[in-house]
Amino acid sequence: MNKWTKYKTSHEGVGTFVSVWLDEDNGLVKRTFDGDHCGEGVSKRTSKADILFKNEIYWLTHPELSESKFLPELIDIDEESRTIIQRYYGPNLLDYYPDKFPISNLSEQILEMYKFFHEVGVNKLNGALSNMSLNGDQVIAFDFKWARPAPKANAKEVKAFRKWLTKLDPDLVEELVKIKSPNLPRKKKYNGLVVMDRTAELYRSLQKKKT
Repeated sequence: MNKWTKYKTSHEGVGTFVSVWLDEDNGLVKRTFDGDHCGEGVSKRTSKADILFKNEIYWLTHPELSESKFLPELIDIDEESRTIIQRYYGPNLLDYYPDKFPISNLSEQILEMYKFFHEVGVNKLNGALSNMSLNGDQVIAFDFKWARPAPKANAKEVKAFRKWLTKLDPDLVEELVKIKSPNLPRKKKYNGLVVMDRTAELYRSLQKKKT
């Protein structure tokens, strides 16, 4: 018999749509799309509960995603109550921020994971550390309710990278941006200022013309 305890987070701006329940004895997490929340505040998106629940199911049952090492094991889906049960491996990565992460190659694993998502054709759009965890030493991601097929949401994915992961590793963010927009100029530091590669190239070409 499952013994569910409602999960509450102290992190601001986290968990504002679904209610989350844990059964730590059996290693399970239950997420119910009921407009409730596990963080501070009140959800304003209750009317979208059914749409977001179905979108989550679509991606969690995607053949390539569901069999990958980057998602938690899917245990059960109850469409009537709009509930999803997955394997629970432990705290989310935000609980370890900024300097208590149990693994030393976190950025490398996140980059590998998003390269895989890109190959599969999904833009997760919610890459917050609060939506990642560790299965042993392996980074996993959950919460795909906002996910969209690539490439039409590439620009939003880039914004998500910058919003959620810059505080973790700015260099990682630039590598992630290159995945989604390989033909765009890359930001770099030049004489203490952030400039664009393309701008620097234009400047050099103008100098050559002068000489």
